[in-house]
Amino acid sequence: MSFSRLMPMTSAALVALAGGALVLAGDALAQDRIARPVLTLTVRSIDTASFGPFVGSVDARYQTDLGFQVGGRIIAREVNVGDRVKQGDRLAAVDATLLRLAVQSAEADLANAKAQLANAVLTENRSRALVVTETASRAQVDTAVAARETADAKVSQAEASLRQARNVLSYAELVAPYDGVITAVNSDVGKVVSAGDIIVTLARPDVREAVVDVPDYLADELKAYPRFDVVLAGEPSIRTTATLRQLAPASDAVTRTRRARLALQDPPNGFRLGSTISVSATRKVAPHVAVPVSALAGPSDKPSVWVVDAAKAVVVARPVTLVSTKAGYAVVDGLKDGDIVVKAGVGSLQPGQAVDLQRSQTLEEQK
Repeated sequence: MSFSRLMPMTSAALVALAGGALVLAGDALAQDRIARPVLTLTVRSIDTASFGPFVGSVDARYQTDLGFQVGGRIIAREVNVGDRVKQGDRLAAVDATLLRLAVQSAEADLANAKAQLANAVLTENRSRALVVTETASRAQVDTAVAARETADAKVSQAEASLRQARNVLSYAELVAPYDGVITAVNSDVGKVVSAGDIIVTLARPDVREAVVDVPDYLADELKAYPRFDVVLAGEPSIRTTATLRQLAPASDAVTRTRRARLALQDPPNGFRLGSTISVSATRKVAPHVAVPVSALAGPSDKPSVWVVDAAKAVVVARPVTLVSTKAGYAVVDGLKDGDIVVKAGVGSLQPGQAVDLQRSQTLEEQK
């Protein structure tokens, strides 16, 4: 085949390839003109910070786990969960048979010691009388005095033992140390318990507080709020305010939350122990603009966001300064109120790309 015959075929091929390239370029341009649906938000300057709402419960500030100071078999339990008791009321009792026998033994020991003391006193008096008549020696008197002092000391010892035995006998009954409400019962009649085992839990209902578990990353912010709004669940009209009293220094190993205890200010009667509540708060902060972290594009040292030109329905990259990030949001400088920012899919956008604003979603609609 001659070279002259190849030339026409090559020219035709080049024309065909050029035509195909033009078609592809035309398709690409047509694709660029197709408006892409995106998710957007309208930027608003924020001058308040909010906390919650988080669900919590009403708890007593002061509550005590009560148990016997002696072991034994429980023969009586006179309270249940929710019962109100007065100071000195009997809550439970253990079998005190052995303790009563110990008291009787101590009483007998005291009677014996007193009898020995009486005998020693008589012996001392006789010795002193005999010394006067020179019938007994001075050494016999000294011996009698020593015996009387020993007997006197044994009486004191026996009296102390009796007091101790009676005190131990009183430990067989568990009494309320103050007015309160029983919040837990851990043992029942017939169970053999040891000294110190928790039998019941007693709480003071007059001093109540709100208990709420908050995520670890939000816990430190609680200290910045001077006041919290506490609302009874299911009854929005029953509410009060509270202040932070205590914050757990470490988070729970399982839930990764930290427990906050809030002192309630004049809680209404509806705030009973165990009631479910909702805790929230707001405070003033310096005006700032926050966008989702997913809206940030470009390198981390030079971030930018895609701002929608509403008149042309295209996106434009705008550089911003990253101030801080927290909880999935970034505080940035470089935006103003009313800017429409693309919040998702920013990695596939190009400058001047058309977008479909009808598919946008404002920040207010997200809330």
